Amino acid sequence: MSINALGFIFANRTAFFSDKFFPSVKAANEELLRWEVLKDGLRNYETSPRDSKEFLEEKIWIEQDDEDWPFSFLRLCRRFHINAKSLQNCLLNV
Repeated sequence: MSINALGFIFANRTAFFSDKFFPSVKAANEELLRWEVLKDGLRNYETSPRDSKEFLEEKIWIEQDDEDWPFSFLRLCRRFHINAKSLQNCLLNV
């Protein structure tokens, strides 16, 4: 998946948070938080200077194969049906 495709997903995120999928406000807020964490991490990775602390933190977050932490890159990608390995390859091999 290209970064442009992710931009499209981010721009059209309301489909993920409709009442049809998340009937309770609490569930919608939790999903929105997950979405914002993923979006923020990817934005920081893409826009931070390569020698900055922020870039290195996001790079480590993307590279880790952690599925235990609720906000890990892999779990967030899986939650939003994004192929994490493909996105990792796209981001890390640029």
